[in-house]
Amino acid sequence: MEIEGPLSIEITDDTVKNSRKVEVKFRPEFQTITAQQQCSRMKTYIQQLNLYAQSLDRESADYQGVQLILPLCEEVLPYLADQSIDLSETISLELDIGAASSQPYINLTNFKLN
Repeated sequence: MEIEGPLSIEITDDTVKNSRKVEVKFRPEFQTITAQQQCSRMKTYIQQLNLYAQSLDRESADYQGVQLILPLCEEVLPYLADQSIDLSETISLELDIGAASSQPYINLTNFKLN
């Protein structure tokens, strides 16, 4: 299931590095609305992601994907309010997908945007 929201998310696997690259972009239509509208839509998206996650098996790939994107959205929210993030930039994450790193979610507490 895909939840329509403010983000465009692309995932590619690198079998040589045994990693996964996640690229997150803000949709063009999201970039053109006011900061207040952006915050409102992001909050709604976060609520939808939370509801969707509750309906999923915690071991599923969909659940793990939501648990990756959800903290990112929560972290970005204050930057949207401050208008201190360039919405045309791509947020890139590289994840180690080796057996030793198979965690159900990613901790982004130290994630910062410039």
